[in-house]
Amino acid sequence: DQKSRFDSLNACESEGYEETSIQHCYSSNELYGVNPREPMGGQATANEAVSQALCVVQKNTAIKEEFYNVADVESSSVFSTDEGQKTYSYLAPTETVLAVDANYDQNDTIGAFTNSASAGFASNGPGYLQLPQPDYTGQCNDQNYVSFENNQAPQSCARTLSGDVNTFMAQCEEQFSVSRYVTNLYIATAANSLASNGNTPLASTVPITLSAVFFEDYLTGTVTDVTATYTANGCTTTAYLNGATPSAVCGFSAAQTETELLTYPAFCQGLVKAVYYTVTHATTTDAAITSVTATVTLSDVPMELSAAAPITVTQTFGSRFYSSDPTEQTSDNGNLIRRERSGNPGYLLGKPVLYGQLSGTVVNEYVAGFTVPTAMAAYDSANPTAFGKSVCPAAATVAGGSEAAVQFGYDLTSGCSVSLNRSALIDLCCAGSGACSGVVGASYESTYSDVTTGLPWFYAFTQGYVGIYGDADPLDAAQWSSMTYNVPSDTRTWNALTSTCSNMFNGLEIQFLVAATGSRTNPQNKIISSVATVTTGDWVMKVPVDDAVSTQTFPLAITVSFVFQDESDLRDYIVPAPPVLFKVPFDVFYPFLSSAPPRYASSINVVVLVVAVMGAWFAL
Repeated sequence: DQKSRFDSLNACESEGYEETSIQHCYSSNELYGVNPREPMGGQATANEAVSQALCVVQKNTAIKEEFYNVADVESSSVFSTDEGQKTYSYLAPTETVLAVDANYDQNDTIGAFTNSASAGFASNGPGYLQLPQPDYTGQCNDQNYVSFENNQAPQSCARTLSGDVNTFMAQCEEQFSVSRYVTNLYIATAANSLASNGNTPLASTVPITLSAVFFEDYLTGTVTDVTATYTANGCTTTAYLNGATPSAVCGFSAAQTETELLTYPAFCQGLVKAVYYTVTHATTTDAAITSVTATVTLSDVPMELSAAAPITVTQTFGSRFYSSDPTEQTSDNGNLIRRERSGNPGYLLGKPVLYGQLSGTVVNEYVAGFTVPTAMAAYDSANPTAFGKSVCPAAATVAGGSEAAVQFGYDLTSGCSVSLNRSALIDLCCAGSGACSGVVGASYESTYSDVTTGLPWFYAFTQGYVGIYGDADPLDAAQWSSMTYNVPSDTRTWNALTSTCSNMFNGLEIQFLVAATGSRTNPQNKIISSVATVTTGDWVMKVPVDDAVSTQTFPLAITVSFVFQDESDLRDYIVPAPPVLFKVPFDVFYPFLSSAPPRYASSINVVVLVVAVMGAWFAL
């Protein structure tokens, strides 16, 4: 019965009396066993030892514990207070539209709208000018936007065309259409003219216009300029089913005619392959956008016959910004044009090296600073196949050629390569060289170099002035130093026996000598010298003599290096001690010294007397 009762209670029932506390102490016998002798005072060891310090009290109570307060049942409104909230949320954060001013500042996103016959004037979707970029898989991510005054080098990404006919046609006329990226787009002239504001009129925007249209053949990759024909006929991106009649004036396929393309289930005429935006803005305070143009590359792409193997199209997008004011950073009426500094005053690591051309008593400073040609060719819609390749320029000025800004303190290497057969190597070796031996009366000319000097176009260098400090004022030429330019004497020769071009221009070495000035705890970097030197070397053709077709690759290199002076030039600065004697009236020591002392007075006596007098003054 007792066990059943305890089981039903799920506990033991307290019964009977029990002390609330129990005291434990050592007994006298235990203490006598430890020290049986009595102390000299006669007091028993047990009586002396037993005290509160040797006793332990054990509490025996059922309520000695900490308990939670009683929690009452509350309504669901508690979840709207801090008491009912976690410190985090599993829900996606809500988007908030920030209020912006009317001034375009660097990194601002640019408002974008569409104006079509079907939808009218409305937001383009996200409300900003999109610039698709590759994600980590290489696919196009449309959630990237053009940011104001940030040039975006062309980048390529991939999109997959569906193997379903209906989906393919919808993709063609929507995702890959010219109207999506250019002809139906309008750009906000002011930074706060956004779709989120809900009150942007069409008059507060400018349309994106076509500046150039190129066509890339789907099979051969050949690119042709079709701007005049395309714009004159009002061509658009159109999808055609098998059996339909495509537009003849808007069909530019040469190796594969539009009729042949219709052997596929469907094909897309005028599919967008590349878009490059050029945004021009005013120099007023608000930096209002005045115009936007686009260079577009199109192609005619068929739907794949097998739905299991759809076609993947590579698209390329980029943007750049221009000011409508052509004035250089240096202004005739003062430094009214804002310019970036690379330090205050000393150069900061990673900032551009200030560079420009001397014009009278001022320096026309380059906005990008000192630059060198890059190893990779920039995107050129006229020759898109050269994008990303290390190709040496074949002319003095190459459209779309890219430059890399030299960052202070960081060494840089760049280069390109030329593929030459034997005759092309001889031409490059002997072009502009009076010492080159060869066929008498032969005229040597290479597309890769200047016919007069023989210097490769890749080494086209404009001698200029370097800012001594990072805050060098372009209106004061004294704050700039001339960069020395060394070109070796013309000694290039061709040896037909060894197939060797001796002393060929093969490198451009640029050096900056940097010194630290000021205190050691806060040094200021200063460029005290700079030089650009063209180097030479021997190029040996290893292709057999009787092989006039095979080519060999030769490199052209550019190096930029910063040389920092040793700290051995550091010196301590000690404040000089004050002078021992200060200037006093000539008769201050009268009557101890006569105003007309002997010609050869003893200097020792004078010093002793001065010390004595000064001691007397201090004693007072």
